[in-house]
Amino acid sequence: MLLVSSQILLGCQKLELEPRDTDPSWSPDSNELVFVCYRNEIVKKDSWLDPYHGPRGGIEGYKLWEICTADFKGDNRVQITDNHFLDYDPSWSPDGKRIIFVSSRDPENGANLFSMDHEGGDVRQLTFDDAGCKEPSYSPDGNRIAYIQGTVGGDLYIMNVDGSNLEKVTDNLEVSSFNWSPDSNKLIIDAWSVHSLTNNIYLVDLESNKLDLVAENSTGWDPAWSSDGTQFAYSKEGEEFHEIIIIDLHDLNEIKISNPEYDLIKPSWSPDSRFFSYAFRANGDRVIMIVDMMSNEEINIIDFGAISDYYWSPNSKYLAYHVLEDWNDDGIYESKINVMNIDDTSTWSASSMEK
Repeated sequence: MLLVSSQILLGCQKLELEPRDTDPSWSPDSNELVFVCYRNEIVKKDSWLDPYHGPRGGIEGYKLWEICTADFKGDNRVQITDNHFLDYDPSWSPDGKRIIFVSSRDPENGANLFSMDHEGGDVRQLTFDDAGCKEPSYSPDGNRIAYIQGTVGGDLYIMNVDGSNLEKVTDNLEVSSFNWSPDSNKLIIDAWSVHSLTNNIYLVDLESNKLDLVAENSTGWDPAWSSDGTQFAYSKEGEEFHEIIIIDLHDLNEIKISNPEYDLIKPSWSPDSRFFSYAFRANGDRVIMIVDMMSNEEINIIDFGAISDYYWSPNSKYLAYHVLEDWNDDGIYESKINVMNIDDTSTWSASSMEK
């Protein structure tokens, strides 16, 4: 485990804390995770690091964000970035050779997209957008990258993996989230329309350059594709609680999954299509429900604290999930990454706080 602690060159005070890990992404072979690792210091009082525009003043308690890798058991941990800026939103390329991420290391343009090799070398800046960028994602075929412009919500862009051939996919939409289709030819988008003033679900066909409105005034989010690309699912606000909507692309028929007591959110399929999963909150704990589509057996992951998000491994054998445990006295939440083996439901921490 390599945890580098260095003085921030802003004349600020430091507060020593245990590192915290968030936002995991699986390597294509399911053997490693790349994730955001908070450096063992935070900025206090005098200055802080704005994730989008570099050094700022007036707000305390901002931690330094770096990027780490580790095997899926949490061993062989390496911090692969080391600087005085914020690095976050890491994601592996489908061939496992590159990692894309967002960084504030370009002070003139704010938060932009960069890529690096597995060891953190050969860093290349891919975008130069003064509006900022977030949530980059490789297409499954590894040929393109999609990202959201802006730091809160903006239009969706795609480009080649080297940053060339930049194309604007949406217009006058505030995109909250998106997901590539398995064949890399479509995108499902959750976005706010500045024209209709409604939140909608859109389907973008990149081959025909066609954008279709799939669900209007949906108040939905978390769109996800089935592994065969014939269905997609999203979470929608119902009469009392959020429900899961699954849409078949052949006939646009809807399947609704609801619960009279809980909000259902974050739907997902395992890459091998065997499992369908979603999250809900029960008795103060965030629960992930996993349904075996072959046996109809249900598996629950219950973790004290809030499970912020979860991620299937490419081989469908493991589930990594990010747990927000609590807020400490300095206003910084304590978080960790856990991994569960789907076959025997054994669970372990892949985070340094357990090492």
